[in-house]
Amino acid sequence: MEECELAEMRAALVGKKKRKAKPRPEPVPEEYTYIYLLQRAKSMKVNGSRVLMIPPADCLIENHRTCFANIGKVCRSINRTPESLAKFITKEFNTEASFRKDDALYIKGKFDTGKINTLIREFVKRYVQCSSCKYFQTTAVYTKKYLRFKCEICNEVFRVEL
Repeated sequence: MEECELAEMRAALVGKKKRKAKPRPEPVPEEYTYIYLLQRAKSMKVNGSRVLMIPPADCLIENHRTCFANIGKVCRSINRTPESLAKFITKEFNTEASFRKDDALYIKGKFDTGKINTLIREFVKRYVQCSSCKYFQTTAVYTKKYLRFKCEICNEVFRVEL
């Protein structure tokens, strides 16, 4: 008799299952709306952050030579000399390059903009970004054998062989 009563009670409970009310999300305070947060993010300064805005390379192919026209603008944005970036590019492409009157770098060979942009990113990762804090505020000191960097944020000094 007890088994029958338990079965009836189970059947009754199954039919009358109580549903739990889903918790309602709390209303977002008016000061944290999407538009407010977006405007706040846009107004933040880029200096001192982990974001580096590098202009894309402006390249033209002329008579089996590639003209990298805005190398000065790119180097100013990453705080390095155009000669150091040109040396890195010629070493990676295994070719020759020269500067002309218009401060453009002429690279011997045909190279598209995508390859040069990839090389610029690699140069920044190796020679501009601090290896410990990952910020981009570093200064370079050139010596005969080594290239020394000092991070302005964490004061770390590291060197790279040339």
